[in-house]
Amino acid sequence: ENGKKAIFKPVSGESNIGRTDIPKKTQFKREVAAYQLAKIIGLERYVPVTVLRTEKKYGIGSAMEFVEDELLNVYEDKIKSADILNCAFFDAIIGNEDRHYKNFLVRKKDRSPVLIDHGLAFPNGNKPDNPRSVFIRHLIIENQRQEKIRPENVRSILYLQPKHKEKLQEMIADEPRIRKKLAPLLEPDALDGLFWRMKK
Repeated sequence: ENGKKAIFKPVSGESNIGRTDIPKKTQFKREVAAYQLAKIIGLERYVPVTVLRTEKKYGIGSAMEFVEDELLNVYEDKIKSADILNCAFFDAIIGNEDRHYKNFLVRKKDRSPVLIDHGLAFPNGNKPDNPRSVFIRHLIIENQRQEKIRPENVRSILYLQPKHKEKLQEMIADEPRIRKKLAPLLEPDALDGLFWRMKK
């Protein structure tokens, strides 16, 4: 559309691979919810524009803007520390258990990360306590090395930044509006889990 390329993920192509905390046929909505939440947090530069779209041949799904200028398989130690912290913060909030090295790209021009594949984010219920993310793992290792804080407490790593703490407080205060905005995309249990991770 408008000459732009997009990655289309139809609901008909989804597979839950045994995840009981992600309802079937909802991954495409989670892709869009991740972008919407990134905008709310002010981290939309990391998540490509993602919208709901219906294609005549494949039906409804998510369409994520295609990032032309990217590198694959770049380890997180090549990324600026501020970007690592922001991405880890985002993954912790959305409860991402699927941020491995194939689920982010890196822009060539400034080595900033591009976060993709959020279909398995926003698990239902109060989990996970320690989301599996290469960015979070990097912070834990670095803090262990520097003996700054206890590494098992992911929250203490991520929320040391004043701007993140302030953003959490803003979102918690704005909970009714955020719930209403994300309600068409996420189940009540997923929204409960989202705010549980913010308040924990």
